[in-house]
Amino acid sequence: MSSLKLINRSYVRVIPKNAFWQGIDPNGKDREFHQFHEPTLYLLEEELWDERFFLEKNYLKIAHFEFQQHLEIAEIPQHLPKTVEDFNELFEMGFGSTVVDLLLKPGLGYL
Repeated sequence: MSSLKLINRSYVRVIPKNAFWQGIDPNGKDREFHQFHEPTLYLLEEELWDERFFLEKNYLKIAHFEFQQHLEIAEIPQHLPKTVEDFNELFEMGFGSTVVDLLLKPGLGYL
């Protein structure tokens, strides 16, 4: 009866903090937009044992994508965090290990 499909992936949810918004919009012109900005989910390998290692390996990729949604490509490098600690000042994160697909049709699957 259940058409739910458990996906063998974990995830990290990333939400920009005020420091992120102040860096790209110091005058607060788009403050209302910032309040309604949705988190981004990044799918990861099935089991993530070391969150710190994951962040050290991927924080620049994630930061680049987050800035890319709001800035011109040429502006991004000056905003990128130099360390994981800088990244943590810009973004709130939450890790999880359960991903369920409510839309998967019978007979279809993932890689």
